[in-house]
Amino acid sequence: VDLRQVNLFQNSLTGSLPTNLGLNINLEIFAVMDNSLSGPIPSQLGNCLGLDQLLLRNNQLTGQLPTELGLLTSLDSSFDISNNNLTGTIPTEFANMSLIDFEADGNSFSGNIGTWICQLTGGVDFTGSSFNCPLPGCCDNSTTWICGGIDSLIPCDFPFPGLVYLYNATNGPLWEDKDNWMDFSFDGCDWEHVTCDGGIPTTLFMFQNSLDGTLPHNLYEGVTSLNYFQFEGNQLEGSIPSTFGFFEDTIYLNVRDNTMTGSVPTEIGVLTKLTFLNLETNNFTGPLPTEMGLCANLEELDIANNQALNGTIPSQLGNLANLTLFRARITGLSGSFPTDLGKLSSLIELDFRESAYIESTLPTEYGQLLSLERMFLLFIPGLTGTIPTWYGDMTALQALLLGNNNLNGTIPTEIGELVNLEEFRIQVNSLSGTVPSELGALTNLESLYLQVNELEGPLPDELGGLDSISDLRMGSNLINGTIPNAWSTIGDTIDTLGFNDLPDLSGTLPSWICNATEATFSSSSFYCPWPSCCYMDPVNFNCGVDDDCDFLYPGLIEFYNATNGDLWTFKDDWLDTSVTVCDWYGITCLNGTQKISRITLNNNNLNGTIPSNFLVELVDVQGLNLGNNAGLVGTIPTEVGSLISVLQLMLFQTGLSGTIPTTVGLLTSLSTMRLDDNSHKG
Repeated sequence: VDLRQVNLFQNSLTGSLPTNLGLNINLEIFAVMDNSLSGPIPSQLGNCLGLDQLLLRNNQLTGQLPTELGLLTSLDSSFDISNNNLTGTIPTEFANMSLIDFEADGNSFSGNIGTWICQLTGGVDFTGSSFNCPLPGCCDNSTTWICGGIDSLIPCDFPFPGLVYLYNATNGPLWEDKDNWMDFSFDGCDWEHVTCDGGIPTTLFMFQNSLDGTLPHNLYEGVTSLNYFQFEGNQLEGSIPSTFGFFEDTIYLNVRDNTMTGSVPTEIGVLTKLTFLNLETNNFTGPLPTEMGLCANLEELDIANNQALNGTIPSQLGNLANLTLFRARITGLSGSFPTDLGKLSSLIELDFRESAYIESTLPTEYGQLLSLERMFLLFIPGLTGTIPTWYGDMTALQALLLGNNNLNGTIPTEIGELVNLEEFRIQVNSLSGTVPSELGALTNLESLYLQVNELEGPLPDELGGLDSISDLRMGSNLINGTIPNAWSTIGDTIDTLGFNDLPDLSGTLPSWICNATEATFSSSSFYCPWPSCCYMDPVNFNCGVDDDCDFLYPGLIEFYNATNGDLWTFKDDWLDTSVTVCDWYGITCLNGTQKISRITLNNNNLNGTIPSNFLVELVDVQGLNLGNNAGLVGTIPTEVGSLISVLQLMLFQTGLSGTIPTTVGLLTSLSTMRLDDNSHKG
């Protein structure tokens, strides 16, 4: 058997350690602490040359330390034999090890000890033993002492050595805030960012404090009472030590925004009092341990932005009955969504956005998440199937984001029952059918994204009931018809409109679009009646805000643009909306009003066509003279019949052609019409 790890701590084991342990030459971790084992330490353990952790503390082992252990040159991360009944000297052969720290307190060692002991930067604890100090610069002369690195002496009576180990392992001298740290004239409770309760440390609050290094595996020493760890926003590397399992009272652990690596330790399952666990934005690897399901009091779990996390989502997470938040966006997790998550009856937020390797449909069990307020399942290309009708039962939902997936089918009418919904985004899928009129009941809806699907049919009048809508996007669909007049109230709240690439949606844009700060109608077929807030290029256009959306004659602007107004011979005040149109060159108004009575632009170098929208606004015009403009081409629009008050219509000596529209017969007040010297026919 290729045995590499033995973890049998806290199992009430008795008897002695078997000598044939030495047969496991590939053994890397041997952890049997916190049992009742007795007898000597087998010398055969010296055969396990790959051993890098040897944890024997809190047993009843006796005898001397075997010199053969000095062969364990890979033993570097932890050697802990504390709280046994071991005696004798420390073998000189131990100098061959690569130890970082050496925990041997609670025994009865004696004699001389080599100077190599002072090079262990992680610290050494020989409390209870009687040694001759080899180097006064790192040890004192008392009979019970703790030894640290040459530049990090820990006084014998300092009760919280784990704090010193943290300082040394994370470049403490460069911390942002470190008042009183390493000043042993102060109690550790007086060190900055350490909070105590009754003289016992309970909180380490190191938020954005420039910690740079690794969390030491012996952090727990003297401070197992710590229950609140805030390490967010530092430069921590390495893994979460498995020894965090000693902090059994931990309720809060936050290592967000660091560069930590390695797998999430299985010992996390020992922390049954844990309520908050945030591992977001690191480089953790491997699968999530199933032991996470043992953290029965966990309320918030955030593993987002760890792209090297892989494997499936453990079904055991469904046991976390108190979980209110689960964020797992941008990870390498794969497989399907476990149905057991449907048991999380307290869940308020579920976020799996940008999960590139998940391939799943939406489990029907998720319809039982009746406390859910926010569901973010977007940018998951492997998410397929239809939008379930059971969403209609989840009336607590405020945000439902299912965009950029591979969903198909229709939009369930049951979505209209989500009266608290504020965001509904299902863009970039393969959804078909019509836009349900039931969506109009969502009076709290602020954001509706339906763009880039295969939706068809007319827009329902009922969407005019979206009293809170500010961001509405429907582009790139097969929608037809016009924008309903019933949508006029949307203008009170609208901020962003997206109606691009809707070639079958046409008609006149309503004036309320001018309330939007951003609007897009490119590749759609609309007429813009509000030129002071829309611009044309020349057919496709976008819309923005303008204070002059009440301009009475937008058709004049269109006429100016359509006939190359910048090259007119005379154009005084044209397009200046700070004055009335009555001041524009060639325009005369009825006395005391802004009603246009005459337009005289003959012999003015007009080049282009007469837009139909220009004519439909001129219902009060009695005289229209565009004659002697050879560059005026095209046909006379049929909308000429809108000039119901016209007495004189002068279109002579132009480049106009085609047939004369029959709608001229509607001009019952007409007394003079000149169309001579044109190219009309018929």
